[in-house]
Amino acid sequence: MSKSRRTATTKINSALLHLWPPVRYLNNEELDRLYNAFPSNASSFFEYWVASSESLAAVSRSQVNAHVLNYPVNYELPYLRYDRPTGTLNVAVGAVNHPLYYGNGTSAMFYGGLGFSMALQLVKSLDHYGLQWHLNGTFGGSIFTR
Repeated sequence: MSKSRRTATTKINSALLHLWPPVRYLNNEELDRLYNAFPSNASSFFEYWVASSESLAAVSRSQVNAHVLNYPVNYELPYLRYDRPTGTLNVAVGAVNHPLYYGNGTSAMFYGGLGFSMALQLVKSLDHYGLQWHLNGTFGGSIFTR
């Protein structure tokens, strides 16, 4: 196997998979802490939107919960997103449901649904931009020229 093929294989194999919600947020107390600052109602949609936006900004400034903003949301596409700098495939739990995934489905159903969607994201690690992110987290020339 050539050195470039080994490097590409290593990069794809080193990808991390993060599923939203993380296990930590399957705990009601943790969810309450996360959503405590978000409004539950307001006198107008505009006031609700402003208060929600301010709460979201506070979460993004928090070192504790800022990572939640990197996950894809469960109510809109795309359900999967590859983050080149971290080498992480972020997957919304909505992707692990019909029509992308059938627990009792055939291999063809998996590879044509969730498997294909994951592969489509993982190849981003080997596109022009992805090749510039090295396994050690540095950014520079192509991983094939080092």
